[in-house]
Amino acid sequence: MEKPKRYSLFFRKAALLLLPVYAVWFLFVEFMPDFYNEPNNMRWSVLARSFKKKEAVPDVRLLFLGESRVNAGIDITQFDSAWSYAAGGATSIEIYFALKKHLALHPKPDTVFLSVSPRFLTETFAFYPYAMRNDFFTHSDIAEISTEYSKNENDTTLGNYLWLKFYLHKANWIEYYQSNIARNYGVMAYSENNSIKKDMQKRHGAHEHPGLKISCSELNYETNYQHFTPAPIMSVFLRKTLQLCADSSIFLHFQAMPMNVSSVKKMIPAFVSDYKAYMRNLQSEFPKHHVSDTLFAYPDSCFGDDSHLNERGKILFTKELKEKLMR
Repeated sequence: MEKPKRYSLFFRKAALLLLPVYAVWFLFVEFMPDFYNEPNNMRWSVLARSFKKKEAVPDVRLLFLGESRVNAGIDITQFDSAWSYAAGGATSIEIYFALKKHLALHPKPDTVFLSVSPRFLTETFAFYPYAMRNDFFTHSDIAEISTEYSKNENDTTLGNYLWLKFYLHKANWIEYYQSNIARNYGVMAYSENNSIKKDMQKRHGAHEHPGLKISCSELNYETNYQHFTPAPIMSVFLRKTLQLCADSSIFLHFQAMPMNVSSVKKMIPAFVSDYKAYMRNLQSEFPKHHVSDTLFAYPDSCFGDDSHLNERGKILFTKELKEKLMR
């Protein structure tokens, strides 16, 4: 047999062998995430499934949107008829779609509390490795993102090949899941993830932030910025979130979460000035909402790490926020 024919036969046989293996892999990844996901992925998986009616979410009058600073810093159970979709690393993109998906499934809330840190108005963290990986985005979501992203050729926030990455995630490409599956020996995470789901229900959608200390004076991410320059795609979706609330007659309350006093003291004045100007401009665009331009400090003793409130800080901020929202 000629060499080219032998090689061709080998590759055909290899493909026939690999196809059923990959089919088993695909089905396992697709239908058994509770068995292999590590905690951060599990929380995003629960969030995504809640928009497919696979996780219970009640109709509420107050909706919390944001990232991990919201999860760590607000006790959602202290508010009447409230639920949280805050998720670690969420930017204005994921937040917009969380609100949009909620409104498609539930009666509109009276109020939305929104908090996005300056960091996540500047760069992504969860977009690919958590949100897209856990099937948070639909085809129509990516089409909307792609349309907005293509309008500014200088914006590199989401990198290249958005559609290719989306379809590779849809195909459950091995690279995106192998570390979690290896970490949990394939099926060892079920008990931990079942506890996470129950805890999120008990906390009204929120979840505990791990590893928090009794005090922290370390400097947060924002102290690295010389200026506040939001990514164009983040600005687009922040405005789309505010506009969606305005169009739906929902009052939106936006404010940054507290920062530790050590960080606030070290912030570059130009960064703070830029931030205030940006938020004041948003307030003028959406006068019926409340958009705070303040970056404010709590004592270091209220922080469990450089960015997240500990239990002491959570109790204090929850009390203050509840008084604000009840006015």
